[in-house]
Amino acid sequence: MTRELRSFRYPLQPFLKKNRWEEQALRQELTTAREASVRLREQQEVIASGLSALDAQLAEMHRGSFDADRHQRVIAWREEQEALLQARQREVGDAEAGCEQIAQQLARAMNAVRGHENYRIRLLGEHHIECEREDARQADDAWLLRRGWLEKNA
Repeated sequence: MTRELRSFRYPLQPFLKKNRWEEQALRQELTTAREASVRLREQQEVIASGLSALDAQLAEMHRGSFDADRHQRVIAWREEQEALLQARQREVGDAEAGCEQIAQQLARAMNAVRGHENYRIRLLGEHHIECEREDARQADDAWLLRRGWLEKNA
């Protein structure tokens, strides 16, 4: 059997390597994006709890002594925090949409890798079958040559 027939070389190996690299990079990017999304959501929750505390403070101001200057500052601060909360909600939405997009890209990359691996397995199986056929041919040829030599020399 020739060495070329025995050794198997997957012709699309560079594409498989590229797709595996893309899959790994997308996994890391998705992890980073999810961590950023979690941090933004935590910031959003902190701002929302601060707004609840401001609302409680405003309610207490209305029940007790009423300082108009302080009341205006608390109202202004609350409006700023409300705007900040809305901005953070948009950022969280954008981050989650980005995570979803990266997840879709990752799924496509995983499918590409799986497709390459399945194709490689099929080609490897065909290669093994061809090697077995070549081995059988060589064995038959050797047997026929030996038989012919024995018949001539017998």
